[in-house]
Amino acid sequence: MCKKSGPFSDGSYKNWNMRISITEAKRDLENLIDRAHRGEEIIICRWNRPAVRLEALPPSKIKNQSLRRIPGRLLGKISASPDAF
Repeated sequence: MCKKSGPFSDGSYKNWNMRISITEAKRDLENLIDRAHRGEEIIICRWNRPAVRLEALPPSKIKNQSLRRIPGRLLGKISASPDAF
């Protein structure tokens, strides 16, 4: 495992970075994503050297939010001729 740094003295995790190996990241990716959403910065290391930073995107940066699956959203907007089936 790469060297870790801990939380700030006030107990907050904002801008705190955790360094973890690729093997550990594969095993625990869902937990790492949750931690990133709580404000932690996750550094994934390869051969004990930082390689990738995992951090949550702010909601405004997430594209295609309007394309979420909403039942009935396209009702009446799509039609097909009866012989298409």
